Amino acid sequence: MKAKEIVQESYLNSEVLKYVKKRHKEWHPDLDYTVMNHEYWDLDRVPLSMVKVVDSEDDVIQDPYDRIIDIDPDHVDDIYRQDIESKPIVIDHDGYIIDGNHRAVKAKQLGMTHIPAYYPIKQDINEDSPDTPAGSQTQDLNLGKLWLCRCLKRLGLDKFKKIYALGSWYGSIAQYILDRNIATKSIVLIDIDPKNTDYVKQNRLNERVHAITADCNKVKLDSGKKILVINTSTNDMLNEGWYDNIAPGTIVALQGRDQQWDNEENLYQTLEAFDSAFPMSETYCLGELPLTCAEGKDYLRFMKIGAK
Repeated sequence: MKAKEIVQESYLNSEVLKYVKKRHKEWHPDLDYTVMNHEYWDLDRVPLSMVKVVDSEDDVIQDPYDRIIDIDPDHVDDIYRQDIESKPIVIDHDGYIIDGNHRAVKAKQLGMTHIPAYYPIKQDINEDSPDTPAGSQTQDLNLGKLWLCRCLKRLGLDKFKKIYALGSWYGSIAQYILDRNIATKSIVLIDIDPKNTDYVKQNRLNERVHAITADCNKVKLDSGKKILVINTSTNDMLNEGWYDNIAPGTIVALQGRDQQWDNEENLYQTLEAFDSAFPMSETYCLGELPLTCAEGKDYLRFMKIGAK
């Protein structure tokens, strides 16, 4: 087993500030806090709808950093799509632009729906989520799914015949697969709780999304390199057959976490144990993402992607 890539997804605030100062020649040191107040940052494509874009004199946005946002139309005209794609903007938790107002304006004019952006990772994330549709989309769980989909794209694993999601809960992983343009003919969401699969059926996002009520340890899966099996709930699901039932050569993307000492089903409290528990013929990605729960306890989310 050979790991091709160890993924580190977060950026230190000092790295982001260096990037901002390089891009923003008139940057004032008094604004350093807008970046340095957040220890870790992520880089991803975000919906432009969540970015507060000031693109006309009629737009009035109360800037939280007491700046005057002045858009130069000539500067906007000089920006090309490749500039937007290669030079991410920088936004805060609420979508206010710290750097890149002109690029955001141009992106809106071009009709772009997503834009590359650095954004701060909240450190008060609580993974002990309530068993509700909203609880399945807390920020930490969303970050984990973004991490998984982004790594698949970076590895070139973005075209499949079928994608299975085991322990899919309320099915939010399907939205990320669709939004991240991971091509597939069908997404099969498998969960043992009928209320979860009923929710998916009643709120189906796309005709390619299907929900099945079944025990993941007993379900029969298609196999092959054009099949992807996702399980982001390995810490809550005993391996009583689900992993053994995945055929060799099938692409697998798994996530788990530590700091669940009171969870008897979580047998993998370190990255090394998590890695050993799920042997693969090839490992393309193995990494961990640091998070902090609402109670102030640090924990790590593990991820492993490869061919079984």
